[in-house]
Amino acid sequence: MNAPVGRLAARSGMIRADPHQALLAQVMMLAGNGARLLQSGVTPWASATFVGARHRLTLVMTGRDAMARARTLAKAAPDHEFAMAGHFVADFGVEAMREALDARDEVEVVMDMLALTVEEW
Repeated sequence: MNAPVGRLAARSGMIRADPHQALLAQVMMLAGNGARLLQSGVTPWASATFVGARHRLTLVMTGRDAMARARTLAKAAPDHEFAMAGHFVADFGVEAMREALDARDEVEVVMDMLALTVEEW
């Protein structure tokens, strides 16, 4: 049978939950206080042998220590063991970090992150 794995799983009643919310919650926990989600999105992804999704996350950290906290998150997140039913994080990276002043002249760091989740078999 040549049907993609996702279709086979759906036909057999093995529909997997979307891991996006679990990923967001855990990234926000790692980011700690003073971090807020600016935007996020998810795009289906598949290879010849795996099915999953690409997740884009943009966080903003504020405060005097915003850059230090952003660097700590950038270092910790790729090696973090994310817990999500039926999926695992195959890749996690920080694409960009930029520092700016907000409307109140306080330092803020904007972080763009990309994660790849894959369905477990």
